[in-house]
Amino acid sequence: MKNKIVDSHCHLNFDDFKNDLDEIISHARKNDVEYMLSISVDFENFENIHKISKRYKNVWCSTGVHPNNVPKDFKKDEINLLRKQLEQNLSKKKVIGIGETGLDFFRGLANKNNQIEYFKN
Repeated sequence: MKNKIVDSHCHLNFDDFKNDLDEIISHARKNDVEYMLSISVDFENFENIHKISKRYKNVWCSTGVHPNNVPKDFKKDEINLLRKQLEQNLSKKKVIGIGETGLDFFRGLANKNNQIEYFKN
């Protein structure tokens, strides 16, 4: 039996792929990549990611906000809006999880408190 591969973290919506996405998906499949999970880094680009997942049988997607994309002016009273957006996106076909999410202090600590609040809630 030949092993199949799952690419559990790709960003098929990035500009680098917009002109040859069909070729990239085909090449992946020819190299035994059975499934691909395209990860959301913000809500603004989610619809495009979701559209890509619906277009390809072997592509799924997530919804979320990368820690470095957490708004610097984020306020706690916006938590309900965040939850509502996540729930709405999660109810769509081919959306299988929340991600990106978490804490990322590699680029600095300037937005540390907002990242923690965003992730906790």
